[in-house]
Amino acid sequence: MRGITEVLTKFNEEVSKIQKIEKIYNSANILQLTIGKIESDGDWGHGGRTYIKLKDCGSTSAMISITNINGKKHIFDTSEWESIEILAGGETERQTLSEAMTDIGNYLKNGVKDL
Repeated sequence: MRGITEVLTKFNEEVSKIQKIEKIYNSANILQLTIGKIESDGDWGHGGRTYIKLKDCGSTSAMISITNINGKKHIFDTSEWESIEILAGGETERQTLSEAMTDIGNYLKNGVKDL
């Protein structure tokens, strides 16, 4: 099993390879979205990457829970988080992540009853 420092270093190396764009959303809170991708014809080993980052830039309330493969939950309260980052590899991961995000948007905007 790799150590946290090794995993963080690899994560940062992979993210640094991606050309990214950003957008700021202003309301009673301020949320920054950063996204980017590297196109490829295969899986993680072929270099495909999809990157998503949501960053609190002011008064964004959220509680975040991440569960690892052993079932251990890591929970961050509203005052403890700064950003959420996802780095997915491969074309199918980009496709399914995109479809899931589209469904999330449709549900939140339109109250879609069935996914």
